[in-house]
Amino acid sequence: MIDDAIRPARRARKLLIWIGVPLAVVVALVVPRTFDAEPFDESGLQPAELPEVSDADNMIPEIVKVDALRWEPQEWIGLDFKPTATEPVNWETVAKFMRKNEGYFEALDPLLTRSQCVAPALENMFSSEPHVLPIRRAVEWMGVRRGWLCHEGRVTEAANSVFSLNRLTFGYLEHPTSITHFLTANALVLDTSIQAVETSFCDGVTSRDLETLSLLFTNNLELRDRFVESLKHEFQLCAGLVREAYEEASVWKRWFQFKQNKTVTLVGEGIEAAIRAVETDSHIPVDAPNLPAPNVARLALTGNVTGLNMQSLFPVYARMSDRAMAANVRRGILRTTLAVRRYEVDHGELPTELSALVPDYLPAEALTTEGREIAYDKVMRWVGIDKPESLEASKTPRIHYQVWKR
Repeated sequence: MIDDAIRPARRARKLLIWIGVPLAVVVALVVPRTFDAEPFDESGLQPAELPEVSDADNMIPEIVKVDALRWEPQEWIGLDFKPTATEPVNWETVAKFMRKNEGYFEALDPLLTRSQCVAPALENMFSSEPHVLPIRRAVEWMGVRRGWLCHEGRVTEAANSVFSLNRLTFGYLEHPTSITHFLTANALVLDTSIQAVETSFCDGVTSRDLETLSLLFTNNLELRDRFVESLKHEFQLCAGLVREAYEEASVWKRWFQFKQNKTVTLVGEGIEAAIRAVETDSHIPVDAPNLPAPNVARLALTGNVTGLNMQSLFPVYARMSDRAMAANVRRGILRTTLAVRRYEVDHGELPTELSALVPDYLPAEALTTEGREIAYDKVMRWVGIDKPESLEASKTPRIHYQVWKR
């Protein structure tokens, strides 16, 4: 009789253990993940305020407007200021291009004399940047005109045109409002620098023309600072997107899929890691949070699927800095190439070594770029960082400059 009375109690305890223990484990794993973290401290990711500029002093609004005046050729021109161009130049088409775009250039030239080039801040992550394509096309169209002017023997006009274009590209780089803005502006500054060097190889170039072109490289805008500013703007855009999406999310998503503060924290940590990579010249941020491969169980248990998916931004942000710094190295190579060309025009021969350029053509610190020493070969008429084993000598007046990639 006693055993019959005890047996149901034992069954109840076993059932409680078999059901209660797993349930307790699930509760311990899931319930804490339904709560959000403390708000992220974003005081270190506040970008500097953009300067207030009137439309009368700002290039960008009018450049966007005059873009409608461009004439787009339907056939290949073949004129490219980059030394890798292999297509033959169709000068008849270029002449037509110049005639059709007279109104565009007449409207564009006065804008390049304005004192400011400030783009408006983006309202959110999906805001358009209507200034990007018009400015890119302005640089491209001005490059075609530069080539035409050199072909016509109007080298001084070509040099002055490149100098004016430099005001646009450097001004555009000074106040980046997003990573896209920064990368575009950085590429345009590099393109303008290439145009300057290519102009130095034109027949009839004078010492005065080369002096004008060398002024492009006296603007010592620190790329790292500009990139950091663009990253801070990018964080504000991402954080704004997360907060807006959270407000529209259902209660179920807020509990088991999407945490506002945790997601903003993940984005902020990724941006901070990228900034540290830029400041220490690291290829990959060594102190970035560990990123284990996502799986269904992990995503479900964290309760922050959205935040974990945004972790993919960590390496992307950091590696963008490599592109920026590689452009800086290339610009250092271009600056040295132009100085070598100036020396040749002034003295009738190339310098024996780069130290001969100091101090009349280059400051001593310009012989290194991003910690790398610039190399030079007088016989081969070559300037770069890593001299290739097989190298053909360039023909006068060209000087081969290395297209260096990090």
